[in-house]
Amino acid sequence: MDKDTIETQSDSLEDLRNLLGVDFPLNSIVRTKEVINLVRTIALPDRTHLQFWILTAGWIGKVVEVKEHAVMIEIVWIDDGIRRVQVTKDKVELVDVL
Repeated sequence: MDKDTIETQSDSLEDLRNLLGVDFPLNSIVRTKEVINLVRTIALPDRTHLQFWILTAGWIGKVVEVKEHAVMIEIVWIDDGIRRVQVTKDKVELVDVL
């Protein structure tokens, strides 16, 4: 198995939190280092995404929505505004540019 890929049996948010080692209370601040660590442990469909996220070191995101199986995080880019990203156990996905 690829080192950036994980396998899980459950799809609950509690298991997601345990797996990623980060709790996600609504409106909490997530430092980019934590987001990068999340990305490194999650299966990514596109390898360039991993590089893209690593280049954002130093930014801070805010948890804006906690769903049953996912967490929405907004991260501010200096040139391109706000990116809304959905984190699940399987992937990190760019959802919206605000």
